Amino acid sequence: MTDQEYTTLVTDEMKRIYDYISETYGEDLDLELGDGILKITLVDDSKLIVSRQAPVKQLWLAARHGGFHFNYKDNQWLDSKSGEEILTMMSRFIDTSFEE
Repeated sequence: MTDQEYTTLVTDEMKRIYDYISETYGEDLDLELGDGILKITLVDDSKLIVSRQAPVKQLWLAARHGGFHFNYKDNQWLDSKSGEEILTMMSRFIDTSFEE
């Protein structure tokens, strides 16, 4: 994939994540999107941070559960170890924050 294709894919994915989380969780979370970084403050004050990593053409997710690296495959961003899709993983972490 070219650098331009990567940038477009990452921009679209971050917007998709932002829109989904805003619509699904409403005002319970604080979201900030800008300059290749999406920051989400959860109800328990922990954070999820999604960032683009252009040199390796990945998306990275930082969470209190650890750091995760996502590769673009089959039209989705999948964790390099578990194969879990990024929004599925993030939703699980968000749901857990409401339980604590």
